[in-house]
Amino acid sequence: MTDRSARTRRGLLRGVGTLGLVGLAGCSEDDDDDAMETPADDDGEPPADDADGAEDEDDEAEDDDAADESWPMFRFDAANTGVAEGSGPTGDGSELWTVETGGSVYGSPTVVDGVVLVGSYDDTLYAIDADEGAVIWELDLGDDVFSSPAVLDGFAYVGSFDETLYVIDVASGEIESQRSLDAEVGASPTISEGTIYLGTDAGEIHALGATEWTAETEGPVVATPAVDDGRLFAGSFEGILSAHDVEDGETLWALDDGSTFEATPTVADGTVYAGARGGRFYALDAEDGDLEWGVEGGDWTASGAAVADGVVYVGNDNGALVAFDAGGDGEVWTVNTGGPVWSSPTVADGVVYAANRDGAVLGYDAESGEEVYSTEVSEVAFSSPTPVGGRLYVGTTDGSIHALE
Repeated sequence: MTDRSARTRRGLLRGVGTLGLVGLAGCSEDDDDDAMETPADDDGEPPADDADGAEDEDDEAEDDDAADESWPMFRFDAANTGVAEGSGPTGDGSELWTVETGGSVYGSPTVVDGVVLVGSYDDTLYAIDADEGAVIWELDLGDDVFSSPAVLDGFAYVGSFDETLYVIDVASGEIESQRSLDAEVGASPTISEGTIYLGTDAGEIHALGATEWTAETEGPVVATPAVDDGRLFAGSFEGILSAHDVEDGETLWALDDGSTFEATPTVADGTVYAGARGGRFYALDAEDGDLEWGVEGGDWTASGAAVADGVVYVGNDNGALVAFDAGGDGEVWTVNTGGPVWSSPTVADGVVYAANRDGAVLGYDAESGEEVYSTEVSEVAFSSPTPVGGRLYVGTTDGSIHALE
């Protein structure tokens, strides 16, 4: 653990070149720490509006629209479930707009308040109008951007290979603050209860914000951590999947697969789901790491699981998209997408969306596996399709960002 863990939030706000917490703490330097309230609920999402008197159907419709227009972080929530509150498209797909960047787009688009945020290997973070495809602003972050932004209270948190975590005002595109982490940051930030959690290529997991600590792992951490019920889960390139106490980073348990955990872990109903490059897919008890069930075969590469309504959806390098019963009763269905699936599937309104390296973007009925959506773009490597407002947003290796209907 480093001496960063002793810093208070007020100290962070005062510190030169450290991470500003304007979007997390919502406070000034003069606020009393004990009185601070974090604007995030337990799963890292902005809290629901509890104001009384939604007095007419128009107000209810506005609330529904607002839910459709939000995908605030890489896998939607801190547990990495990959399940949207809104909907995506069905039928024969078409392209609404395309924005060309100067490098491959490996990150997944974040969409909040009608703005699409996504990084590129041209060192740039882009903010794009979700309806029109017009670039609102673009910001040079000093090196390639693999990390997908996490957004809270108008500020985007995103890592860069220039070894920095940035805090950016979404409205203006200006850097509010930044923190050097002394290692390339490819992992996407996870926000939960006022704290940012992310891994680095130096094999460290950082907690920054309401809680501060650094935990060391064996090997680079490029997958986004999952946070649930007081525990953080992260995989490393050295084949270690570990659980940590969110308060101090203490290692609670660790599984040594012997290969590589590049895929993002997912937590649902007390179970951690994670696939490894060595061909094993695990369902582990979140409390003690004991194996609940597992699958041998294939190459799970980098596809993190989506979990909805008792079913686990995950892609494989062999081109399969597989639905497993979350309780361990085997496959519910399997489809062949026609190309390697490295990105993570997403779920919206009863449809599972997946993209493969041959450029197919597909949607399947979550219960039956029947194909209900299909379109083609260029190669999709790690960018997961983001379902918001009846559309999908996805990046491709030719440097494009696509809005699909």
